[in-house]
Amino acid sequence: MDDKSNLFGLYSVENDTKSEESLFEELSRFVTGSSSAPAVSTAPTVHDSLHISLEERVETFWKTSNDALARYALKSKKKIEKGNHLFFLEGWSEGRRAHAPHQGPFSASGGFFFAWESTGVVINPGREFLERFHKAGYTVRDIDHVIITENSEEHTRDLLAIYDLNLKTNKAAETPHFITYTLERRVHENFAPFLKPVYKQERVMVRPFDLFLDSTNGETLELSAHAHLRYIPSKNEGGLHLFFDLFRTVGDPLSLTYLSRAPYSEKLKEMCRGTDVLISSFGHTSPYDIGKVELLADSLGYFGSLTLAENAQPKLMLLADFSGSEGDIRIEVAKKMRSDLFQSGKSKTSVLPVSVNLEIDFGTLDVTCGITGSSVHRDEVKVLKGKEPFAPLTYLSDTYLL
Repeated sequence: MDDKSNLFGLYSVENDTKSEESLFEELSRFVTGSSSAPAVSTAPTVHDSLHISLEERVETFWKTSNDALARYALKSKKKIEKGNHLFFLEGWSEGRRAHAPHQGPFSASGGFFFAWESTGVVINPGREFLERFHKAGYTVRDIDHVIITENSEEHTRDLLAIYDLNLKTNKAAETPHFITYTLERRVHENFAPFLKPVYKQERVMVRPFDLFLDSTNGETLELSAHAHLRYIPSKNEGGLHLFFDLFRTVGDPLSLTYLSRAPYSEKLKEMCRGTDVLISSFGHTSPYDIGKVELLADSLGYFGSLTLAENAQPKLMLLADFSGSEGDIRIEVAKKMRSDLFQSGKSKTSVLPVSVNLEIDFGTLDVTCGITGSSVHRDEVKVLKGKEPFAPLTYLSDTYLL
């Protein structure tokens, strides 16, 4: 019996009552290795296990795993219907938040996802990406492209988990789904041997970001008929800046820019000028940086981010990739930048700090309220800190504030 008939022949999926969220959490734990197997509702007790043979325990494991995959494949038939939008999965895990004072600086991880004209793109799927992705209601079949810009665990942790889950889901599904992986050169060297094609259509599914001596203005890739990507190297070794030109079936195009960790430069300012949405890697800061005395040499920091906002003038600037070395300063940095931009009068850029579950509607650049799911204008959204440092931020309509 082949994998597909085993999955759909032995187990009934139509009458399953398990919630989608618990199913997705189950699959995430199983695929990422954070659990030995998906949860088994009829798992034997310690007393019962004394009377169960090794063969029976292994059989129970595989039946449960196959059942979970069958239900996941059934759910994954239909892509999520949210229209063109941007969704962040960046944050700190509870364990890392709890030990932050003792561990020194550490960066948020998780990356982000955007959907444009039915094409789903994942950028830098780091630690806990897949778990958060499933909690938000997405499945692996919402992903068409995975892009990684840096060779670090914060950017690559869940790469193999995405590949593995898609492989397993394809075996359980009626039709396969293909994902293209475009990787920074060193990431490609490290991971390409494990991202093996299984179908003919996957022969070119893994590719490096090629750069040449004469790639002065970067190189361009076509992700789909509606999404083109230009990439250039950052000043940090191996990092890449991404510039997306997104074309609508009906309506004006949109430009989305992601800046990898790198210091401010005049060239960077010119490349970002006129972009609609700018996601900038903040990095760390210092007294001279906060005081706008001196630009940092290794990251944008505060002064570089402010100067970029004043000169490039994006409609929306999203501050991401905080190092955490100065503590949780996301709200304070955004408040100060808004104040400085208002006082200078140089830019009408809207500024927001990034956190897991931040969702932006690409049609209006409105923010989705974290309680009701309604749209809130980017200049009117209220951002609420968590109870503990580095906890997820909440984005609210002022309807919920007195």
